[in-house]
Amino acid sequence: MKLSSTSAILLLAAATPFAASHNLKHRNLEEACGVVSNSYGTGTTLNDKRGNSAIDARGKSANCQVVCDAATNLALYIKFSAPGTITTANADYSKTNMNCGDVVEGNNPEDGGTGFAFIVTADDHTNLSVNCGCPETGEPGDGGGGCFSADTTVQVRGKGSVMMKDLQLNDNVLVEGGKYEPVYDFGHYDTSSKQTFVQIHTDVSDKKPIELTDDHFIFVGSETVPAGSVKVGDVLSYSQETVTKISLVNKEGMYMPLTPSGKIVVNGQQASTYVSLLGYGAGIVEHSALRGWLSESLLFHSWLSPYRLACMGVSPFLCESNQHEQTEGTGILQWLLTGQSIMQYLEGLPFLAQIFLFAFVFFPILGFSMLLEALAGPAMAPTALVVGAYGWALMKKNQINNVAITKKVA
Repeated sequence: MKLSSTSAILLLAAATPFAASHNLKHRNLEEACGVVSNSYGTGTTLNDKRGNSAIDARGKSANCQVVCDAATNLALYIKFSAPGTITTANADYSKTNMNCGDVVEGNNPEDGGTGFAFIVTADDHTNLSVNCGCPETGEPGDGGGGCFSADTTVQVRGKGSVMMKDLQLNDNVLVEGGKYEPVYDFGHYDTSSKQTFVQIHTDVSDKKPIELTDDHFIFVGSETVPAGSVKVGDVLSYSQETVTKISLVNKEGMYMPLTPSGKIVVNGQQASTYVSLLGYGAGIVEHSALRGWLSESLLFHSWLSPYRLACMGVSPFLCESNQHEQTEGTGILQWLLTGQSIMQYLEGLPFLAQIFLFAFVFFPILGFSMLLEALAGPAMAPTALVVGAYGWALMKKNQINNVAITKKVA
């Protein structure tokens, strides 16, 4: 990695340190504010309206996903009101020409309507259902985040297949073909909270689908995308398997192991260990100067660099003391929560103040850490720093002595 590349990348990377987005934690409407969902099976023409006038979704959001094997002319309309009032013309939010797995999202203000309803239309459809959920609201850090489910499995060197809930710090997990890396910590470790996970099925029918939250990154084709953006027909990069079905499942427990490369193979599919930052850093991630060349994963990776060096190069105890940490009941790593607070503070500053802090505070720290990691690796970087500093001090001492001797001789 060239220093100039690192500089450009990390100048804005410091603006986006933050924990996995709490407001992407989904619960069924039944648990949060009611329930609206239905299965339609297979047919030729579909035009159905569903709703519940007793739902009070004021101040909440709703995400409705259409799950199917196939459908043509698929459309979904949602409205925060009694079911009898919704039409395709007055819906609050809608999407047409949908693909199986697509989601319609909507926000209901505090003074919005009560009740919730949707209309789904389609022509030829196979195994179609509509599942609506409410993101949980609350203060940052109250749970949620991009994670894997408890019973997804990873391959651990010397142990074989291990469930995510049984994974331990320093286990060497498969990250890509034949390559294993240690789990240096968990970005999120929560054994009890309920979460909605996206199940991604492929054309290998006897293979267990990977299960991850909709904001967790997975590798599709040549891109890194949130699981919620994966569509039927996409080809998963690592296995080269084609996505045949996308569904939602509610389970207990959320786990986000961290590896040095930011990659991990779960249920035979390669995913990132990071999540989308748009929930907290859209203003930075989508900045006109960065759009198209600076990835969210690299921003996340950069913020973790000093922590990674401390855990792997100074002492594993620095991370072992954080295992299963339930910071304020969230299970999110404190380093990420601290980054989240910093990011929120920075976003409220004037543009010139942001640039000043990026250039003279965060860039020197993160830039230097990333450079060390690129040159020596996370495990050896701190040692290389100490040896380099000692060598530099010794050289300066010799220079001073030589100057003194020269003056004395003269």
